[in-house]
Amino acid sequence: MGPKKGAAAGGKAAKKAEEAARKAEEERLAFLAEQERLERERIEREEEEKRLAEEKRQWLEVEGRRLQEEKDDLFPLLQMRAHQLVVEEAGRREQEEWHNFLACTHLPDVRNDADLSTYITLWSTSCLWNMLGKVV
Repeated sequence: MGPKKGAAAGGKAAKKAEEAARKAEEERLAFLAEQERLERERIEREEEEKRLAEEKRQWLEVEGRRLQEEKDDLFPLLQMRAHQLVVEEAGRREQEEWHNFLACTHLPDVRNDADLSTYITLWSTSCLWNMLGKVV
């Protein structure tokens, strides 16, 4: 009876070894299949990114040309508006100066640094003379 147990034990060990080898092979094949799948996905993702980058480049090129054409079409109008603005600003400034002249005010034009400086100097000296006149 002893030999039967050994033979049965040897058969079980062989089956376990075969089962372990089969599982190892299945795991190896599953790992390889997963690696191939990941590689395909990476390649597909790179191709999609390249396609999107090319579409974006083409869109930017078309949009750039459209904007340049629009700018070229509007350039004369913009120049005319800029000229009108300069003319209107000059007219407004002349009218404002005329109204200030007619108002006979002694206040300076705040846009002119020389007028402000002169006014402040005259004002401070007149205040000083007024104070000195009161003291004496």
